[in-house]
Amino acid sequence: MRMYVPSSLSNTESNEPLSMATSSGPWPNESMMTGERDQADPVPGALAPPASPSPSTLLTGKSIQTFHCDRCRRTFVCRHSVLSHRKARRCRQAQEAPCSADHTHQPIRLQFDSMTEALNWRLENQLDRYFSLKSAKNSNGTPGSYRIMRCNQNVKDRIASSKKSKKAYDCAAKVIFNQKEVCVCENHELVECSNVKQQVLVYGCIEHSHPIERNKIRLSKVAKDRASELIASGVPSDVVLKEYRSMHEQDPESKPLKYEDIYRIKKMCKLKGYGGKNVQDITASHLPIGSTLKGTLVRKRATKTSISSENDIDKKRLKNEQKELNVILKEFEMVEDKMSSIKKFLIADDKPIAEKKHLVDSLSSLLSNFVGSSPLSDQ
Repeated sequence: MRMYVPSSLSNTESNEPLSMATSSGPWPNESMMTGERDQADPVPGALAPPASPSPSTLLTGKSIQTFHCDRCRRTFVCRHSVLSHRKARRCRQAQEAPCSADHTHQPIRLQFDSMTEALNWRLENQLDRYFSLKSAKNSNGTPGSYRIMRCNQNVKDRIASSKKSKKAYDCAAKVIFNQKEVCVCENHELVECSNVKQQVLVYGCIEHSHPIERNKIRLSKVAKDRASELIASGVPSDVVLKEYRSMHEQDPESKPLKYEDIYRIKKMCKLKGYGGKNVQDITASHLPIGSTLKGTLVRKRATKTSISSENDIDKKRLKNEQKELNVILKEFEMVEDKMSSIKKFLIADDKPIAEKKHLVDSLSSLLSNFVGSSPLSDQ
């Protein structure tokens, strides 16, 4: 997988660059950003040629020569299309922002080998919290080869009528997933293209033009999977909510877990076969420390809070251990009172000998086992 990061990405106000490799490649023009396709795009159904210089091969077996633009490295089926493309100046500059909205841009230009890798990148960075993914029509006719990720907070205005509803936010944040043939020639100074490959181009802008409303942020798939794993392993719901809610309250771009989420996750786990039997009862001290439910986009902010979270968890763990010791001490006191009453019964002269013998026989084995297994028996 190759990757290209424009220099404008370093000038944005994003907290951290995305964790993926990019490479310079055939980035689309304005018509491609809107989903349109140039008339000189590769012929539908064309297969990628071998690595050695050879023309592209169609499904019909007919061979044609492929050409590319030496600036944006788009592929064409004829030389005239390349000349028309250059003359019309349709090449998008590498440092040009792919968003026309008047706000601080955070451009994305990634290149993946498959659509699966591109969608996994979306989930790993937890972009599904405030972006929805939809398939769009593409002129090449391949299902699932063109998808658009838009802001899911384009909320409709409640004051307007249902038939003529208007959006409270017309957010321009949009990322396009476009699978197509691209040029991967090492020498692209020539017009002829000798090596093309199917790649997924991910381009757009992920910077919102409005404030993020926490009540409209979704729970990411990473958070759902992690919470379901903890619940299925026996972690109590209160512990999951208490330990992870404090971490999310410090991040304005995340949604804290709620009891409704725990209920849905439990229901989902039951459908997947988690019956809740023979599970380990895990306390807060066994939970993983750090920003487990956070994505790589907010990892920089989570670094400051992870230290304080560790200290809080240590304090809670010591507090829980002290509570357990207090409970054990109370039990010892009850045992001492019981043994004292038994001792008085055995010493008393007015008690029957048969009852004393029966009591001694019932306690002898229990006392011997207790004294033998005690760690203080040899001291």
